[in-house]
Amino acid sequence: MGSGNSPAAAQRGVSCIPPGPIRLGRFEIEISYCRRLCHNRAIRYDRTNCADPMKPPRRRITIPLDGFSPPTIQWYRAGYHVEVGDRKIFVYERGTGPALLFLHGFPTSCYDWRAVMQRLALNGRRVAFDFLGFGLSDKPEAFSYSLFDQADLVEALAKELKIDAAHVISHDMGTSVHCELLARQNEGRLGFRIKSSSLLNGSMLQWLAQITPFQQMLASNDRLDEAIELCRGDFEPIYVPALRSLMQQPETLSDEDAVVMNELMRYQHGAHRIPAIGGYMRERYVHRDRWLGALEKSDTPVQFIWATGDPIATAAMGRELAQRVPNARFTELEGVGHFLMFENPEAVAGEIQKLVCPGCTDEDAASTADNPIGIGSKANEAETEIKLSSADRDFTGRAAEPETTEGEPDASTTAADLSDDVVDESP
Repeated sequence: MGSGNSPAAAQRGVSCIPPGPIRLGRFEIEISYCRRLCHNRAIRYDRTNCADPMKPPRRRITIPLDGFSPPTIQWYRAGYHVEVGDRKIFVYERGTGPALLFLHGFPTSCYDWRAVMQRLALNGRRVAFDFLGFGLSDKPEAFSYSLFDQADLVEALAKELKIDAAHVISHDMGTSVHCELLARQNEGRLGFRIKSSSLLNGSMLQWLAQITPFQQMLASNDRLDEAIELCRGDFEPIYVPALRSLMQQPETLSDEDAVVMNELMRYQHGAHRIPAIGGYMRERYVHRDRWLGALEKSDTPVQFIWATGDPIATAAMGRELAQRVPNARFTELEGVGHFLMFENPEAVAGEIQKLVCPGCTDEDAASTADNPIGIGSKANEAETEIKLSSADRDFTGRAAEPETTEGEPDASTTAADLSDDVVDESP
């Protein structure tokens, strides 16, 4: 299938549509994969990518999906993998424009951010990814999982995705990675520029954290063997219930979410990596002066968005951080717990937007709020058509031609395009 910018495509009346939100009459559709608009009034995937210098074509990257349920495969298809060094990193991306980079927490994945990202009305490139050891990213056994290594990953991924500046939003463990990035920026050696920082409940003041019994086990030399055995055993029955116990509105983490989160943990034996990853709590003690100092010295806007019902990173911790960083914007959200992105994504998105884009409105976000994964815009799905009304105009501004329908797929459509095999490509 030829590129939408090629001479042959021009002769066929094909216009290239880059990834991002588009409005079709009364409807808004999220484009996360390059598509082409033909005069037969159908949008189709263009597997060659638009000629966008910011997003060069990538080779296909596949991962095994044996045993995954349809919701998890759907989540996989909503994103793509990139290779950073010799590791595969899963990325979930929506929109175009100024970048917003989302850092998730322990022990979950970037799946946490999907509803917040869809509810942001601003016209930006919203990028979330799975840290090493989490979600659908690689989970190597011989790896330290230091927060410094995760910060290195953020820098390398930003370079790979051509992100030279970004608003950074973080939660839980991700807040300490965020602080290390700020420290590097203060030292003049960060590979991209942080334009603003939004930090959600994370135990940056680890000594004030009311950690769970399982976290106490991970943090104790005397009980670490016990934690290792638990993670190597039947971890799944306790995983999601433990997450829900930290929420004020546990029903917002649905049964389907639970299926996806369990299967993401199961991928590459994620639970086996938890004892190594859990060392991040000790790093917060050792490097507290560096990381808290980075927040205090930041010359870019900082805000804390804090759930008052969090039993771990408590309201008192958020208020202490606000006192330490007096120039930061501080907002408390009532009635929600640790996973405030699940419990009240509208409020979280609204607070992010106030810092990142004060003049933006929520009008454009409403049409995507009920579709947090982005159904119909999956980066890895088979060939799909979206029929347009003949009253609409095409994306070059020309009046629409009469609507026609297609019968068989294009001759250039391969069997792989229409098969159930899942192949990963960047948008």
